[in-house]
Amino acid sequence: MAGTCSISKIVVLKHLQETVDALALLGASCQQQVLRVASEIYVGRTRAAIKTVEEFCAAGLEGEFSAFNSRFHACSPSLQECHEAYLTRHQSLFVAII
Repeated sequence: MAGTCSISKIVVLKHLQETVDALALLGASCQQQVLRVASEIYVGRTRAAIKTVEEFCAAGLEGEFSAFNSRFHACSPSLQECHEAYLTRHQSLFVAII
């Protein structure tokens, strides 16, 4: 089981870094900083594996990251605004599907 936990943590860290990098590309530096700090806390703690939907919901309700969630959504510009600005700046890179 220890191997499974290690592999899972590696996968989480890979996707976490990809997400932090993507936020930088979008110009979402505030959101990027919030995620970076929250991830340091997440990675620094040992957690039991979540095996059921009930365990997942219970973990979410504990509110360990509620303050980070609030800070993320309070960022200005909003993530939506960052997406829109990125699309405007790089519109030629996208394909319109009509």
